[in-house]
Amino acid sequence: MNASLWTSSEIAAATGGTASTAFAVAGLSIDSRTVQPGDLFIALVGDNHDGHDHVISSLAKGATGALICADVPGLPTTAPVVRVPNTMIALYQLATAARLRAQGMLMAVTGSVGKTTTKEMLHHIASHQFGTTGGAHATIGNLNNHIGLPLTLARLPLQAKVGVFEIGMNHANEIAPLATLLRPHIAVITNIGTAHMQNFADGQSGIARAKAEIFTGMASNGVGIIPRDSEYYSLLVSEAQSRNVPTLLSFGVHAEADGRLVSCVPHSESIEVTANIRGRTINYILPVPGEHMALNSVAVLLAVQAAGLDLDGAVKALASFAPLKGRGSRKHFGSITVIDECYNASPLSMQAAIKVLGQSEGAGRRLVALGDMLELGEIAPTAHAELAAVLQAAKVDQVFCCGPLMQHLWQALPAELQGAWTPDAATLAPLVAQAVRADDVVLVKGSRGKQVEINNIMSPSMAQVIAAIERQQGGKDNSSHAA
Repeated sequence: MNASLWTSSEIAAATGGTASTAFAVAGLSIDSRTVQPGDLFIALVGDNHDGHDHVISSLAKGATGALICADVPGLPTTAPVVRVPNTMIALYQLATAARLRAQGMLMAVTGSVGKTTTKEMLHHIASHQFGTTGGAHATIGNLNNHIGLPLTLARLPLQAKVGVFEIGMNHANEIAPLATLLRPHIAVITNIGTAHMQNFADGQSGIARAKAEIFTGMASNGVGIIPRDSEYYSLLVSEAQSRNVPTLLSFGVHAEADGRLVSCVPHSESIEVTANIRGRTINYILPVPGEHMALNSVAVLLAVQAAGLDLDGAVKALASFAPLKGRGSRKHFGSITVIDECYNASPLSMQAAIKVLGQSEGAGRRLVALGDMLELGEIAPTAHAELAAVLQAAKVDQVFCCGPLMQHLWQALPAELQGAWTPDAATLAPLVAQAVRADDVVLVKGSRGKQVEINNIMSPSMAQVIAAIERQQGGKDNSSHAA
C-alpha cells in the first residue's frame, strides 16, 4: 500500500473535518486489535461499542492518526487526529473521495454462493498482472457489508490498476446503496440460491432482484455478467435492462452463454476445464475440484476479457490459485484428508461440496460432518432432509451431523449411513475425530452461526470438528501448501 494513502489534509477535505496536525496514513483500520503501524484508526460508534475507547491504544500501537467525532479522555491535545461530526458518515465520505480519484478498473461480485471465491480468483489474477503492492486491491475476507465495502473502497490505493469488491446482503435494498457508492465497471452475479430465504417473502425471485441491485449506478461503460443457466436469467436480464446496464454478458453451460463451460473432468484435488470465452476456446487445469469452481472460473475469465486484461496471463495465474480457509481448502493429516468448508452453508453450496467429496479418489471412506444451514425460513426442514439423497448419490459412507435443523437430515438417512447426531458442534467434534481412519476423506461444513475461539482465533462453529481431528492425528498438517 502506498505510504501516503491519505494525508490529514485530504481526509479533512473529504470529510469536512478538522485536522489537529499534518500527518499521512498508509492504511485504514476500524479494529484496534488488528491496527497496523501507519494506519488511520477510525473510531466507529456502534450499539455495543465505541471506538473512541481504543484511540489511545491504537496510536500507541503505531497508528499514524485517528478519525474521531467525540472527546477522548486522556488524549494529548497534540495527538494526530481529524475530528468530524460523525465517523460512520466520514467513512462513506472517504470512500466517495476514493472512488472519485480512482483510475483503475473496479469490479464487484455478488451471488448466493461462490462470491468470495470468485473475488479471490479475480484478485489472484490481477495480482499476477499488476503486483500486490498497490497494483491489485480487493476486499479482505468477506468485508462485504455496509461497513466493509466503504472501508475497502476507502483503502483503494491511488495507483491501483484493478480493485475487486465483494458485496453481500441479507435483505432487499442493501446492495443498491453500496453499488451506487462503488459504481463498478464490471459487476458479476455468481448465482441465485436460497441463502437468507427467510428474509424474502417472495422467495428466490426476491433474492434475484436483490442481487441485481449490483447493477445500480454502474459506470457508463459498465459490463454486467450473469448466470445463463439460472431459472432467474430472464428476471436478471430485465433487472439489468431497467438499470440501463450498457453491456450484459452471461456464463454457464448453456449453448448461448458468452462464457461457456464446455467440459470439465474432475479429479480429487483439481479439475480439467475446457471453456469458450466469447468465441475463444481455452483449456486449463484448475487446482481446486468441483464443477461449481469451474463455473466460477469461467465467470472470472469472462470478466477478465471484458475488463481488457490479459486472458492468457489469467489462465496461467489460475494454475496457482488456492481456495481460502473454510471455502474448500484441504488439510492432510497423514493419509487422512479433511475438506474445510466450515465458513458457511446453503443448500446450493452444500450440494456442491458433497458432490466434490463424492469425486474424491482413494482407498478410504467418505465421511461428512455437517452443521445446520441457517436463515432458510420455512423451507429449512425440507432443505435439510433432501440432503439425504445427495449424500447417497455421492456414495458417502457415514454421516455425522449436529444442530436442531440437521435432525431432519438424520431422520431421513438410512441406518447404515448414520454416524452420530448431537445438539452442537462441540459435542460432535470428538465423535468424528474418534471415527476417522487412515485414508478417509472428511468433509466438514455448516453455517457460521455463533463463532467460537479456537487457538485464540474466532472461527466458525464447525471448525471445532477439524480442530478435534487435528488433535487426534497429532496436530500436523502435511499438505504441501499448508499455511
